[in-house]
Amino acid sequence: MDWNAKISKKLLAFHQGSASEYCEILKTFNIYAYGHGNKLPLLKELFPTALIVDCKESDFMLVGRSIYEYFNVPPKDTEVKGIIQHVSTVVLDRPEEKMLILLNAKKDLLEVIHSLKVVLVQHREMYVSYNELIQSNFIFRDFSTFVLEEKEQAGKSSKVSEVFNIYDCVGPLSRKIFKLVLRAAASRAEFSLRDLFAKEKKKLLLVSFSSFREALSDFFDSKLLTETSSICKLHLTKRDLAEVIDIIEKTE
Repeated sequence: MDWNAKISKKLLAFHQGSASEYCEILKTFNIYAYGHGNKLPLLKELFPTALIVDCKESDFMLVGRSIYEYFNVPPKDTEVKGIIQHVSTVVLDRPEEKMLILLNAKKDLLEVIHSLKVVLVQHREMYVSYNELIQSNFIFRDFSTFVLEEKEQAGKSSKVSEVFNIYDCVGPLSRKIFKLVLRAAASRAEFSLRDLFAKEKKKLLLVSFSSFREALSDFFDSKLLTETSSICKLHLTKRDLAEVIDIIEKTE
């Protein structure tokens, strides 16, 4: 059994054991589900009666009809924001137990979900701050699974998606250092992490190599980045590496 499979099995058991806690949270708050890996199968298992809404679904008229039927609300709008706003207003005075799992949502939906129970799944195309989520009554929970996405975004390889499953969940320092690793890997297949630290430590305001390396621990744990005899290697093809760099440069 490989590393991903082992950690996935442990995480599944953990999440299953926390199911009652998640349900208790949803009595008062919404949940922002972040973390590494495909979360949808897990969320389906934890919340079997929830309605899953993919805001990127091409036939949203059909999705909208499902939302109206699920909440037993007469149809009115056809756009995702209008539908959810309408439903949220109608059920305002209900003792509502039904909930939505939102995939690929846009930031403006935070304005209209005020009376709904919602699990919002993290994705990198929705740029939303910590304070904005708190103001919308969200509690953060790590739903990491380390399970690769079954359905990758069009044109994006599984390796690129794996990189961003990790990159989107790490802190600012880890991102800065990983971007340095990307540049190093773009210029040579193998490189010294210690040399990279020596070159960049003043800019990063770091004095400890162990802190520098620890910031990359998630990338090492996933085996995307390996180190042998002090020599590092990033396990991406040239094409995937170029795509990762391009996406980061365009979105940050």
